Amino acid sequence: MEDIRQLEEKIGYRFNDISILKTAVTHSSYIKEHDRSTKSNERLEFLGDAFFDAIIGEKLFRMFPQKEEGYLSMTRATLVCEKSLAEKAKQLGLGEYILLGNGEEHNGGRNRESILADTMEAIMGAVYIHRSAVDCKLHHECLVVVRPQFLQHIVAYVRSSIYLQLFLKERAT
Repeated sequence: MEDIRQLEEKIGYRFNDISILKTAVTHSSYIKEHDRSTKSNERLEFLGDAFFDAIIGEKLFRMFPQKEEGYLSMTRATLVCEKSLAEKAKQLGLGEYILLGNGEEHNGGRNRESILADTMEAIMGAVYIHRSAVDCKLHHECLVVVRPQFLQHIVAYVRSSIYLQLFLKERAT
């Protein structure tokens, strides 16, 4: 595993308490095999997922004022999907920082989209916990996790996505 402080550099966010980030990159398989007193990233993943949905939902709400709820929901679901999050995680080299159990390690867990996406959500949850909800929302520090241009890159990715193209085509007919 790479040095956790290097991960802070990559995500552009410094934690006062590095243990929160360590928890965010600790997969449940690691806990089962190595240190049962440590917590896995599952709870942070839950929180990050919810907060990420809210932040992206608000951005879409403001970007597309004329669009209906169905369009916004489908677009958000496409943006905050496993594939999109895993792609960003790969760009960050996040797999090198994840603590995995031996089984997951030997079975390619560092490159598994579900593990990468879940870890991205856990990091988002860690940033959220580290900052207060209001402060995090006002300063958009949770989006710093994947660099300030994250939303624009994701929106561009989704606009070019075959899933979104098919969705828009179906809506037009």
